[in-house]
Formats: sequence, C-alpha cells, structure tokens
Amino acid sequence: MPKEFSPEEKLLNLIRKKKAANPPPAQPERPVPLASKPNRDLPSYLDLTNIIKLEHIKTINMVLFSSLIIIILYLAIDIFIFSSDAVPAQAYTAKDPSHAVRQEKREIEPLSHYSKDINAKDLFRPLAQNDAGGTKPVVPAEDVMSNLSLLGVVSGENPQAIIENKKQKKTIFLKKGQTSGDLKLKEIEADSVTVIYRGEEYTLTM
Repeated sequence: MPKEFSPEEKLLNLIRKKKAANPPPAQPERPVPLASKPNRDLPSYLDLTNIIKLEHIKTINMVLFSSLIIIILYLAIDIFIFSSDAVPAQAYTAKDPSHAVRQEKREIEPLSHYSKDINAKDLFRPLAQNDAGGTKPVVPAEDVMSNLSLLGVVSGENPQAIIENKKQKKTIFLKKGQTSGDLKLKEIEADSVTVIYRGEEYTLTM
C-alpha cells in the first residue's frame, strides 16, 4: 500500500520538483588576478627603474660638464689676461734704459792713491792776486797756520799725517819729509806733528 504523504510533505516535494526542473543559471567564474610581471618583451632602457637611473646620470654629466667649462674659462683668463700685466723687469731694461738699475762697484783705492793727487797740488800757497805791477801779496804765516788742523795720524811702518786746510776745505796726507807747497812735514808723533812753513817750525796737535 503506497505511503501517504501529509499535505506539508506534498508541498515540499512539489517545490523540490520545480527546482529540479528549473535549475538556477550558473554564475560565471571570476578570473583570479595574477601578480603583475614586468613585460620582458620591452627593451631594458624603457624600464621605469632604468629611466630613473638614466636621468640621474644625465644630471651628473651636466654638472661635470659645467664645472669643466668654468675651469677652462678661469685658466684662459689667468693665462691671457693677468699674465700680460706682469711684464718682467728684463723687458723694461731692454726697451727703456731709464728703468735699468745701475749697479756700480766702487773700488776703494789705497791711501797713497789719494795722497799723490792731493800732494801734487799746492794747497798751502799764499793767496795771490796779480796787481798792475805784477807783484803778489804775501799772506802772513800765522794766518796760514791758523787755518791748519791735524785731523789724525795713520800709524804703520810709514805713518802719515792727515792735515786739513779749513779755509780751502781740503785735506792732505803727508809722510815724514814730504812737502805740499811751502809746507813740509818734519816729525810725526802719536798725537802731534811738526811742520816747517817758510823756514819756521810749527806744531799741530789733535
């Protein structure tokens, strides 16, 4: 004997049959996103990381190039402008003799060299002026001797006396026995000398 279903079971079976006859449409499967991979077909220089590196390299190259240009300009200015202002001293000497520095060596001659020239002149002759009659006035010996002074004595094997004529502002060097005009040196001491002028002896002291 067939099983009898209650009204609720009948309704539930009917719903199941309808669902089985009209199944719900299948939903399309969503694609699973894959991890992004670099496109290996593109050249390496088009890669973003490579582009950034190239920009940095270009900037560095520009800075280095600018620095090199500045250094070259500085060297050119220093060589062609400032060096033209500094003219060596030899150039002035060659072009303009007035700029040459005269360097003369003065050789000191021995005492005898000067005494010869001085003794050759008669420093102690009386001042004379030719009158109409041709006579020469004679200067007193006292006046001549008052103008003489002993400056010093050069000691040595042959000592010399240094005598100055104040009036004529001249100096002579005499050894014992030498003469200058009417003046003759007779004796030389450490601090005095004896001279003969016109036959009279006089002593000069320092």
